[in-house]
Amino acid sequence: MTLAAPYKMAASPLPNDQHPLLSSSVHSPLPQAFPVMCHWRRVRNNYKRCGHYVDQPDEMIQCDDRYCKFSTSHPRNCVPPRCTETCWQYRQFPEQYNPVIDAFCPICVQLGRS
Repeated sequence: MTLAAPYKMAASPLPNDQHPLLSSSVHSPLPQAFPVMCHWRRVRNNYKRCGHYVDQPDEMIQCDDRYCKFSTSHPRNCVPPRCTETCWQYRQFPEQYNPVIDAFCPICVQLGRS
């Protein structure tokens, strides 16, 4: 069995400033930092001494962006159809945080296993 030669991309006939995928005039550059919008925070504590995991209640993290429909800063008079065109209509993916704690979990401590 023979393997095909590695694929080589053909050179573009357009210079970078005229290429539709590389030109900054066609595509705006990515922002330096993505905005943090309203999202859930999920915390799962990992207790190192007993190896147990304990999930904490999910916590809603509120943003202060007036263009997020879930924010407390979102104007009450911003309603569809304009709101659906100008404002975030969904929450960002939940933040997942898993701290490793050098201790026994609360249940093991309660049962005297520590």
